[in-house]
Amino acid sequence: MIDAFTSAGFRLSVIREPQPAPAARDLFPDGFRDLSTKPCFLFFVVEALPSGIDPEA
Repeated sequence: MIDAFTSAGFRLSVIREPQPAPAARDLFPDGFRDLSTKPCFLFFVVEALPSGIDPEA
């Protein structure tokens, strides 16, 4: 995924894996451990590189 962003001319500024809300412990007691220890969602913040900059350099 990261290679796809960089080869398309973007710079990765943030990769974030948010944790579940504390209320999820009560709502999903059997699954909360998995929700809080296994990656479920990753958020990428990318920025377009100024023209003339080679993303592979």
